[in-house]
Amino acid sequence: MIINKIDDLEKIVNVLIKKINNTDFDGAVVVSLNGDLGTGKTTFTKKFAAFLGIKEEVVSPTFVISKEYNIPKNKYLEYSKFIHIDSYRLKDEKDLEFIGFNKSVKNKKNIIFIEWADIIKKGLSKNIIEMNFKYLDKNSRKIDF
Repeated sequence: MIINKIDDLEKIVNVLIKKINNTDFDGAVVVSLNGDLGTGKTTFTKKFAAFLGIKEEVVSPTFVISKEYNIPKNKYLEYSKFIHIDSYRLKDEKDLEFIGFNKSVKNKKNIIFIEWADIIKKGLSKNIIEMNFKYLDKNSRKIDF
């Protein structure tokens, strides 16, 4: 899908919610967000969190690696925690143990968004939704699943 403005992200949020609702996950919902710097991974994450009713400001957890938010009851998805991970500073999948990922990924009530997931791909199950973000020009991005 091509987006030309931030408001177009709502269409992508709706597509992702349908994918989540139509996929049987073995544990937490894990969404892998891949793409170069400035392609919209964090912006999309913020839009998704706002759509779920999360009132806290969602920022990239580049320095803290992982940040958790409570998901209020909503009409779209029945999950209780939204976990946002930025893998940019991790060396490889072995570092996931230090942020409690192994425990979080087993909980069916969690949604986990992972930016820069390519770095830790070996540590992720095959049961994930992979999103790829590509810069087209100043105002346009291509996002595919």
